[in-house]
Amino acid sequence: MTTTICRLPRAVRRPAAIWARIPSWAWHRAGAEAVRARTIIGAARVAARLEETTGLPHAEADRRLTGILAGLGFVAESEPGPAGIQIRLLHCPFREVAQEHQAVVCSLHLGLMRGALAEMAAPLTVDRLDPFVEPSLCLAHLSAQPDDGKGQGAPCA
Repeated sequence: MTTTICRLPRAVRRPAAIWARIPSWAWHRAGAEAVRARTIIGAARVAARLEETTGLPHAEADRRLTGILAGLGFVAESEPGPAGIQIRLLHCPFREVAQEHQAVVCSLHLGLMRGALAEMAAPLTVDRLDPFVEPSLCLAHLSAQPDDGKGQGAPCA
């Protein structure tokens, strides 16, 4: 499965307060269950802080990403990995849902991490997410992002 990251024009982005005002019936009508709606609202809440950051060093980008993940309810621990940085994601806050709908939940978490790093203009990228390598442990594998001068992501079509 390939995930394409794109940047929305600033005019399309909405503050978290607007996302939070969407009634539960509208999320349901759109096909998003409650856990997904809460995840989207939580991501919107941290988006403004992500936009404040540009060109971070590896260590700072890693620290901020683990902080975002902790804010979502993970116990996130960063350590050197075989090809870069490895983030140990313990105690997934969506574990019960992820066990039944792993492709959806894990893809959402992978996209969230990639999007967070892209918004930070971080010199890191998430290569992959290995779900449930142990019953309550997932591993995210990060590596250095080559600086091509274009930044991560492309405009959405």
